[in-house]
Amino acid sequence: MKARKVFARILAVLFLIFLLMPFLGMLVFSVFSRWPIDSLLPQTPTFRGFTAFFSKDAGNALSTALFSVAVGLTTLVIGIPAAKGLAGLKGPLKAVLDVILVLPMLLPVVSVSIGSHKLFLAFRLTGSVPVFIMHLYFSLPYAFKILYSAYRALGNSFGVTARNLGAGPVRSFLYVEAPVFLPAYTSAFIMGFVVSYSQYFINLLLGGAKNMNYSVILSQLLTGSDRHLASVYSLMYLLFGGVAVGLAFLVRSLAERRVKYGRA
Repeated sequence: MKARKVFARILAVLFLIFLLMPFLGMLVFSVFSRWPIDSLLPQTPTFRGFTAFFSKDAGNALSTALFSVAVGLTTLVIGIPAAKGLAGLKGPLKAVLDVILVLPMLLPVVSVSIGSHKLFLAFRLTGSVPVFIMHLYFSLPYAFKILYSAYRALGNSFGVTARNLGAGPVRSFLYVEAPVFLPAYTSAFIMGFVVSYSQYFINLLLGGAKNMNYSVILSQLLTGSDRHLASVYSLMYLLFGGVAVGLAFLVRSLAERRVKYGRA
C-alpha cells in the first residue's frame, strides 16, 4: 500500500511538471529576448512585450474576455430551461436526443462558418451580432450537455417540491434548485466561456476589422519570429481567461458558503 502511494505521488509530480513546462518557457521568454544555444542562461532582459501589450492590446484582451463571459452566461440562460424540459425524456426520444447533442460538436468550424457567413450576408447581418450567434452555436452544445447530464442524474424534483410548498418559481430556483445544480451551472458556464474565448476563425471571417478578438492577434504573433512578444501575449491570454474562470469558481464558492451557513 505504501509503495502504491509513493508511485501515485511520483506520477502526480511528473504530471504537474509536464503541465508546467510550457508555462516556464513562456515565462522565460517573456522577460528575456534572447537565449543563445551556447549560453547556459538567457540573455538581454526586456519588458518590451509588456509595454506593447498594455499600450495597444490590453483593451482588446478585456473586451474579448467580457464578450466570452456574455456568451457563457447566455448558454446558461438558454441551456438551463432546455435541459430541465428535455431531461425527462425516455425511450427512443432520449437516444435520438443524445445523438443530436453530439452532432454540433463534430461539425467543422470552417464549413459552418462559411455557410453561415453567406446566410448572414443575405439578411444583411454584420458586425458583432453574427459573431455572437456563431460563438453561441459552438458553445451551447457543450454547456447543454453538462446541464442535461446533471438534470438527468439528479432530476427536477427539488424545484417541484419547493413550488408545492408555496415558493414561487423565482424563489424555488434561486434558493432550492440553483444551490443543488450550482456545480453544473459553473462547469457549463466555464465550458461556454472557454469555447468562445478560444475561437479564431469565426472572428477572422465574420468579425471584420472592428471585431478582431484576442485570438486573432495572438495567432499573428505566434506565426512570427519574435518569441518574446509571442510569449508575453500568450501569458496575457492565459491571465485574462484564468481570471474569468477563477471568478466563476469564486462565485460558486461564496454561494455554497451562504447555503452552508444558512444565509441564503
